[in-house]
Amino acid sequence: MQEIVDLPLKFKPRDYQKAFFKAFLHDKIKNCFLVLPRRFGKDACMLNALVIKMLERVGNYYYVFPEIGQGRKAIWDAVNKEGENFLDCFPPELIRKKNQTTMRLELTNGSSLQFVGASRYDYLVGSNPVGVVLSEYAIQTPLLLQFLQPVLAQNEGWVLINTTPRGHNHAYKLYNKVKDDPRWFTMHLNCLEGFN
Repeated sequence: MQEIVDLPLKFKPRDYQKAFFKAFLHDKIKNCFLVLPRRFGKDACMLNALVIKMLERVGNYYYVFPEIGQGRKAIWDAVNKEGENFLDCFPPELIRKKNQTTMRLELTNGSSLQFVGASRYDYLVGSNPVGVVLSEYAIQTPLLLQFLQPVLAQNEGWVLINTTPRGHNHAYKLYNKVKDDPRWFTMHLNCLEGFN
């Protein structure tokens, strides 16, 4: 008999993050876009929600950074202020395999998560994800999302986007396009909001 694990594990959403968790996990909104300043916990929040989604639905998941090395620094090898690795949000009893070289996790239920770089978006073409996180989207190529949208639509999948504001670029345009769309959850906070 498999042990029951309460999730998120070792993570308590900050007050301003609770709206995202409610929209994505409880209200089942498939697409979310968070524009938050640095140190507001964008990746910790999305990674913990991702663990839950990977257990709800078996599939392939990607966590995409502008460059693959950023994924290693920001999550794979990262340690939070409490001294815990970010990947500790995955209970050890749920991990079947962990590949250090490819930054790929396989869970015991058959779901997989791989950390990749957007600079090699052609690597993901032809893949079959059911969920994708795009981290720091403002400095990623917008071509990646264009290539992924058809497969996510076919798979009834979802996309989570986060970014730090970086001027009037493709991220700014996409945010403004979807901010009033009821199929999207959006959040935009400035550096004076949210710390608690």
